Amino acid sequence: MASNRVRVRARRRRVTVRAELGSGDPRTASYEARQAVEEALAACCLHRPPRLRVGVRVRVRSDAVWAPISTGEEFGGTGA
Repeated sequence: MASNRVRVRARRRRVTVRAELGSGDPRTASYEARQAVEEALAACCLHRPPRLRVGVRVRVRSDAVWAPISTGEEFGGTGA
């Protein structure tokens, strides 16, 4: 199962968004994250909106639960 994670740090002059994707296109995710944050900042009607920094990376993780399907050979079976 692919996991997605987003962390947002909002300070006085800068907003930093870091996203981790389990799968997908990083450029599309970066564009969509930037659009969402810009809309949210515009809705705040701030006199001086903070600078925006967006970073996206794809992280491939193996599942700790995953195991290959047993063919039955290790138990002397035919595998059928």
